Amino acid sequence: MATLPKRFIPCNATELRDDELKAVVYLYEKIGEPLALAYLGKRRKPIFNIFFGTKASREIYVKNWLTELRQKHEDKALNKVCLKR
Repeated sequence: MATLPKRFIPCNATELRDDELKAVVYLYEKIGEPLALAYLGKRRKPIFNIFFGTKASREIYVKNWLTELRQKHEDKALNKVCLKR
């Protein structure tokens, strides 16, 4: 049986983890440029791996992504409750 490749985790990255959403975001720098790399669930392929012009724009992007993801998660849970009625 072939072994599956592991997730890429950048060196010296700061990890942001949300266990409820099963999301992990790594904040790191490469060639002096801020980057963000995100995984969701058990996926080995990243959801995004993006260069940003500034650390502030990276923080805004990651915060907005997690907020949208949390909203989708809450909407999905609410739909499940409504369908059970």
